Amino acid sequence: MITWMQRKKKYLMVILWVTVISFVGAGFVGWGSYSYGNKASNVAKIGDVEVTVGQFQRQYSNIFSYYNELLEGKVSDAQKKDFEKVALQNLINRALLLNYAKELGLSATEQEIGQEIAQTPNFHNSDGKFEKEIYLRALNNAGIKIAEYEAEIKKDITINKLSEIFAFEATELEVAAFATPMTMKDKLEYKVLSTDDITPKVTEELKRQFFEDNKERFMSEPSFNLSFIKVAKKDVKITEALAKEHYEKNKTSYLDGQGNPKSFEDAKSEVLNDLADSITRREALKRSVAWKKGEVQPQKLEGVPMENSVVPADALREADRKASLNISKPVAVDDGYVVFKIDKRVPPRQLTYEESKRFVDPIVQREAAKKELEELAQRQTKDFSGKVTDYVGISDASTLTDLTNEEAQQFMSTLLTTSERVGVVNLGEKAVIYKILEQKLFEDEIEEADSAFARNSVERVKSDTIIEDLIGELKNRYTIETYIETL
Repeated sequence: MITWMQRKKKYLMVILWVTVISFVGAGFVGWGSYSYGNKASNVAKIGDVEVTVGQFQRQYSNIFSYYNELLEGKVSDAQKKDFEKVALQNLINRALLLNYAKELGLSATEQEIGQEIAQTPNFHNSDGKFEKEIYLRALNNAGIKIAEYEAEIKKDITINKLSEIFAFEATELEVAAFATPMTMKDKLEYKVLSTDDITPKVTEELKRQFFEDNKERFMSEPSFNLSFIKVAKKDVKITEALAKEHYEKNKTSYLDGQGNPKSFEDAKSEVLNDLADSITRREALKRSVAWKKGEVQPQKLEGVPMENSVVPADALREADRKASLNISKPVAVDDGYVVFKIDKRVPPRQLTYEESKRFVDPIVQREAAKKELEELAQRQTKDFSGKVTDYVGISDASTLTDLTNEEAQQFMSTLLTTSERVGVVNLGEKAVIYKILEQKLFEDEIEEADSAFARNSVERVKSDTIIEDLIGELKNRYTIETYIETL
C-alpha cells in the first residue's frame, strides 16, 4: 500500500491540500494502540517543533477518510498501519519545514490568520459571508480549541510563505504538454445528494459500541498540580510625576499617525498601561525571589488542565516540555503577571463514555449519515434524473454551482481517471451521481483557463519536487525524536 501511495503521491498531495481544512467537523476514525515515550501528549519532536497526539489523530483521520471512500470502505488492518506511518511522516515533514521557516524569520501575522479563517467556506453563512458563530460552533462540534485551530492556520500560512520562495515559472513546452489531456471534455448528467437531506438512525447502543471499539483514542489532556503567585496590574499605584518621568524618557515610543511624538495628555493612557506593566513585572520577579527564599508562600491548585485561567497554555506547555520543576520567569496574563512551578504532572487518562459523548455523538451521526448517503447514491445510479451540462472539463468546474469550488474540482479530477460511464463520486458530506453522455477532444481549443490551470499545476509539481529535496536535507539538519510506536 505504501508503494502504491508513493506512486500516487502527487495526486494525493493535491487531495490533502484541498481538504486541509476538513478536520474542522471531521470525525476521527478508529486507530491502533500505541506505546508512548515520556511525552504522553506528543508523538514526536523535530527541532523546536512538537507534534501532538491531536495533530496525529487528525492527519490519520484525513488520510483514512480519503482512502476509505476511494476503496469503498474496504480498508484492511495492514493498510491502516500504512496510513499511520504516512500520517506521522507527513507531520514530521511539516515540522521540518516549520523549523526552517523559523530559521529564515518567516511567520504569519494575526491579520493574515484572520483573513484565512474569514475566507474559509466552512465558516460562511447562506450569503457566503463569514459568521463568527458558525466558526465557533464548528470548532466546538469538532472538539477543537480556538487557539489550537488558529495555531494550525498560522503554521499553514508560514509553510505557504516558505513554499513561495521555491516557486519557479513553468516553460511554455511544459504547459502545452500538461494542458493537452485537459482538452478532453464530457457532457454529463449529474445529481448532487447531501447528508443535509438525511437523518440517520443512530441508537445509543451504536454510539456505545463505537466508543468501545475506539476508546483508546478518547483520552484526557494531561493536568498539573501548580504553585503560583499572581500580581495584578490593578494593585499598582502610579503617580502623575512618575508617569511624566516615564513619558519623557520614552517619548519616541508614543507617536501619532504622522510619526510625531504625542503630547503627554494624548499618550497618557498608553503611558499608564506600559508603566503599570513594567512595575507589575518587576514586582512578580521580586516575589519569585522571595518565594525561592521561603519568605512568601504561593497559592496552590490541583488538576489544572493545559487550557486554564491561571497560567497561559504556551508557558505551561513549555515548562512541561522541559520537565522543569523550577519557578518560572514572570509570564504575562490578561491582568498582570504570574510566576509558577509545576509540582506534579498528572498523565492523560482514558475518558469514560459519558465524558466522551460530546465527541462520540457527532462522529457517529456523521459517519452514519455518510454511509446512508453512499447507499442512497448507489441505488439511484440505475435510474436518476439530474442536470445536463454542456461539454465540461476540469477548468469548467466552477459551472457546477451546486458544488463548492473545491468539491467541483475534486469531482472533475475523479472523472479524468475513471473508466465508468455511470457511477458515484463521494465527496464526504456530498455524493454526486453521474452519467457521461458524450465525450469530445477539443485539441485546438486549449482555453486560457486550461492553460492557466496547467501552468499552475506544472509550477506546483516543480515546487513540490524542490520542497521534497529540501526536506531530505532538513532531516540531517534537525534532530527528529519520535515517542510513538505502532504495536
